[in-house]
Amino acid sequence: MAIFARKEAPSPHSASKVWITAKNGQAAPVEGEIRVNLQLDAKKLYQVTDLFSGQSQTLSGKSLLDNGFKYNLPAYGSSVYWLEAFHE
Repeated sequence: MAIFARKEAPSPHSASKVWITAKNGQAAPVEGEIRVNLQLDAKKLYQVTDLFSGQSQTLSGKSLLDNGFKYNLPAYGSSVYWLEAFHE
């Protein structure tokens, strides 16, 4: 399993956003959690979107820092996740 991340600089109108790519080089599906080791505000909410499936989840900064977010990749599969501060 390989994970790559790229953080975009914040703009005057939005907070910084993070792209996370996860790739599975195994012949079997894999699942688990990707822990986010960034300077997140533990009190804010963040939206994590799987761009390939379109599914998203809203998690607290504390939860992302402590537990990460769940992923599920098929054999030799990949996905891209988009993480940004949640706008109510």
